[in-house]
Amino acid sequence: MTDVLSTAARPKSGPDEDPDADRRQSERAVNGLYTAVVVAVGAAVVGIVVIAAIVLLAWAFDSGGSISALTAVRAAGQAWLLAHHSPLGTASGTIGLVPMGLVALPAALLGRAGILLGRANRPAGLLEAARLTLAVAATYERLGG
Repeated sequence: MTDVLSTAARPKSGPDEDPDADRRQSERAVNGLYTAVVVAVGAAVVGIVVIAAIVLLAWAFDSGGSISALTAVRAAGQAWLLAHHSPLGTASGTIGLVPMGLVALPAALLGRAGILLGRANRPAGLLEAARLTLAVAATYERLGG
């Protein structure tokens, strides 16, 4: 009989009464933002590496050999920016039309980054998901800028 009374007399601690709930929520938010930055940087790095590999492979098989390696690396960076609809200025004019395959690479990489971010954090609601998406977009935009 005393067991029943002692457990009934104890106050129930719910999620609102948890003293560590605020700390855990802020740690979760910081971890989510950290993960968002990491996946955005990863998407940008993988994108530039893939484009650089293609450009440098074309440069290596160039039979003329009139272009330096530094120029080829610069062209890879410009191709990465072109993939993000940034106009590319050349001596003969401006290139603004982007090949669909080049546009698909950043789209696929950012889609994959979103999947990884969602699996790592399991956002509780639409607001948290929007916050994480904004963190990825802002980080990726800063890297492209």
